[in-house]
This record gives sequence, C-alpha cells and structure tokens, in this order.
Amino acid sequence: MPKRILVVDDEVHIRYLLTVALEELGYQVLTAGDGFKAVEIYEQRPVDLVILDWILPGMKGIEVLKRIREIPTIKQIPVLMISAYTDPVEVAMHQPDTDFLQKPFDIRELREKVDHLLKGICQTRSSA
Repeated sequence: MPKRILVVDDEVHIRYLLTVALEELGYQVLTAGDGFKAVEIYEQRPVDLVILDWILPGMKGIEVLKRIREIPTIKQIPVLMISAYTDPVEVAMHQPDTDFLQKPFDIRELREKVDHLLKGICQTRSSA
C-alpha cells in the first residue's frame, strides 16, 4: 500500500504541483486548503506524512502542527513545513520529526526531504 501524504496549502497551484510530484513518486495524496480542513482530514484518515504551509487562512501552520501533535496516534507523524518565510525554521528545529523547505523549492529537494522524513531520518535544516 502506498504511503499517504496530507498536503496543506492555501495556494491551489502549490497543492497541485505537490500532488502531481508526489503521485509520480508513488504516494497517495490528500489535500487541504486551510488548517481547519487539515485537522479534520488528519483526524479521519491516517497519513504517513504532513506537508504543511506556514501561512494559512483561519489557522496558521504552527497551530495546525500543535493540534495534530495533540491527536493520539500509534506513532508521531513527520511534518514538512513549507514557507516563503524562514520563520518556520526555528519551529522545525525544536520539533521531533519536523523539517523545513523554503518556497520556491526544487522538486528534487522535496523528494529528498520526504524520503528522509518517511524513513525517520529527519535532519532539520534550512534550504535557504
């Protein structure tokens, strides 16, 4: 069964780009355009990784991260924070199984970070 990734970004073209790139790599992709929908999906469907934008309408990415970390699961799900800003770097550095990718990003770097997070080899670092 393919690994399932939840992509959370309010920009439709970013969600589409990530969906296409991840599906080409063999992953199953779920998407959400805001933080509330992301938490709802996360609670209803098990995922293996969350790719989470920092700036979202209604609920910021950091709040989504806190909420999904509070939901009891069998294991802690890795999170890849994405943003045009570098603020999430500090957050990612202090969270287990969390990494950061700065927009705009290279698809090869996305693949590398996704692979590392899914294998539990999270090495938090900025792509800046």
